[in-house]
Amino acid sequence: DVAILVVATDDMVQPQTIECLNYIRTAGVPMIVALNKIDKENANIEKIKEQLAEQNVISEEWGGDTVFVPVSALTGDNIDNLLESVLLVASMQDLRADMSCKGKGIIIETQLDKTKGISATVLVQQGVFKKGDAVTALDVMGKIRMITNESQEVINQAGPSQIIKIWGFYDQVQVNEELTVHSSDKEARARIKEVQVNDTLISSKIGGVKLNGREAYTYKADKVLNVILKANAQGILEAIIDIIKEIPQDKIVAKVLSYGLGEITETDVAFASTTNAIIIGFDTTLAPGAKQ
Repeated sequence: DVAILVVATDDMVQPQTIECLNYIRTAGVPMIVALNKIDKENANIEKIKEQLAEQNVISEEWGGDTVFVPVSALTGDNIDNLLESVLLVASMQDLRADMSCKGKGIIIETQLDKTKGISATVLVQQGVFKKGDAVTALDVMGKIRMITNESQEVINQAGPSQIIKIWGFYDQVQVNEELTVHSSDKEARARIKEVQVNDTLISSKIGGVKLNGREAYTYKADKVLNVILKANAQGILEAIIDIIKEIPQDKIVAKVLSYGLGEITETDVAFASTTNAIIIGFDTTLAPGAKQ
């Protein structure tokens, strides 16, 4: 709804800053510029304003229509002003959420805990999520058995603009998918069936194959390093896979054979043994069988 472009005042406008700016413009959402690191001795707010003005991002102080807020993430200076600016821009845009409709939100992270099961961190956009609700995300269904807020406190329900963590999914959900509340389990199952039918029709038309936890490549390099990735959060997995893909692969290729959430299992070790792969785990543990 509102984008915050964070720029370090002790540096200069970087190519990635311009890339983010283009994303914001493409999305067509109002923007606030957070001028970060004002606590640094070499912070130069005016220089950053000049460089952003070259990109047609002009502050209100200079006669433009973009709110600039100097802040320090380290000391917390002006963070309250930044939040107030977000509320002000939202008010000017007349952004409102419908509390009467079915709960809808965007999944921004997923995790797999061996004791609690699968969870999803959700930004609630419309309606209300309540304990006991039947929910779906694409072809995955769940029944909410626990909700926690940003302070990790257990709550019974959550409304728009809240970031919550939900437990109760029957299978792994994906980041960036929409999570929807349904009036009954029957309605949720019907939605799952509808999605599955649509996926089948699309796959048959384009001849596509859905890969689950597999990366397919065509290589010309002489040497290949097989890799198996495990982590406790999907965001970590996606970041690592993206980094691996950016590594120059002209001499030695890093080939991701499989990836997934949760602990490193005996099956992972057996797969690594048969494929001569290395296993890399991020913020996860070894299952008892894998240790042996």
